[in-house]
Amino acid sequence: MVLSNSYFPRIVKAVEEPLGLYVQPGRVDHKVVCQLLSEDRVAMTGVIFDPTQNDVHEELRIEIGKRNLEAVLDPKIMELASLGDFSGQRTNLPWAGERRHVPADLRGRSADAVADAIAQFVALHGYSAVLAPSHYLENGADGQWCDVDSQLTIKLRDRLDKAGRKEVAIFYPFATSTKVFYDPAQRRKLKDALCNLPINQLWLRVQSFGSSSGHLTLRRYIEACRDLHALPFPWVVPCNTTWTIH
Repeated sequence: MVLSNSYFPRIVKAVEEPLGLYVQPGRVDHKVVCQLLSEDRVAMTGVIFDPTQNDVHEELRIEIGKRNLEAVLDPKIMELASLGDFSGQRTNLPWAGERRHVPADLRGRSADAVADAIAQFVALHGYSAVLAPSHYLENGADGQWCDVDSQLTIKLRDRLDKAGRKEVAIFYPFATSTKVFYDPAQRRKLKDALCNLPINQLWLRVQSFGSSSGHLTLRRYIEACRDLHALPFPWVVPCNTTWTIH
């Protein structure tokens, strides 16, 4: 306790920066989130938006912008490359192809077109951040997606800048398995691939780590996360860390 002559408390230690919180609403959840915002009952960093529900969530997106919170576009690139998720409205997205994406579809001019379409969508609808066009790295840095994703992210940054949206942040979804994530050699390769990318945050998705994981698994997860602190940007871990990849 610090004593002083003042009748009022004074700060004796700087308060640490609070943890970020991102909310991802379902199709009708925007009504609840809007109500909570209007009552100042939600302390969050931002909202993740599904482009297939862009019109439905427009009111929430506008309110998020007014409050200087992050409006994050998830372009669903990972789903567009997944066998079970390339369906419905996602197939009509401007950056979707006629079939689910494979690495060869996202190189060269095709990669330019995908990056340009996402950047234009971000600019048109006023998003303040976007998830990078990354994929599930089943084989870590040794798989084809790692290099493809790096080039796509670089192209997306370039297209956003040319669209006059240099202030838009890119958050990189880093999705892989516990087998890859717990392998020190793979982590070194992945850190080398990620460290120079034009991204603002790393969003960690490790399959199949979750609430049912045991003590040893948790310890290995924490040790791997500590290793990631060598990267030059902050990272985010989803509250629900159990992911199903098709």
